[in-house]
Amino acid sequence: MALAIREKFPTPPAIVTAPLTALAALRTRSRPSNAQLVELQHLAKETIGTKDVIRQRGLVLEQNQLVRELRMLQEHIQQLDTKIVKLIEQSREGKILRSMGIGPIQAATIISAIGNMLNFRKASELQAYLGGHL
Repeated sequence: MALAIREKFPTPPAIVTAPLTALAALRTRSRPSNAQLVELQHLAKETIGTKDVIRQRGLVLEQNQLVRELRMLQEHIQQLDTKIVKLIEQSREGKILRSMGIGPIQAATIISAIGNMLNFRKASELQAYLGGHL
C-alpha cells in the first residue's frame, strides 16, 4: 500500500491535494481506513520535508527509480521461488522433505546444505546434522 501511494502521489503536497477517493482506490481490502487516510493527509500537510521544488523533482526521480528497482527485485524473487518449488517437487530429496511437512524453500535450503541424502546412512544422522529439528 505504501509503495502504491508513493508511486501515485510521490510528494507530501501530492498526498495533501489528492482526493480521498483516489487514495482509497489504492488500498488493499479495507485498510487503511478512510480515517487513517485523512490522518495521512494531515501528516503530509504538517511535514517538515523540503519545500524546494527543484530538490523535490530530484527526490521524486530517485524515488521512482528505487520503486521500479524494488518491483523488479520482487519479480525476480517470485520467479526464483517458482523455479525452486518446481525443482523441489521433482526431486527425490524434495519429495521426502516435503512429506515431513517442510516447505519447498526450506527443503531447497536443506538440500543445498547436505548435497544428497545418501550422505547419511540413517534418518537419525540427517536429523542430528540438522540439529534434531526434524
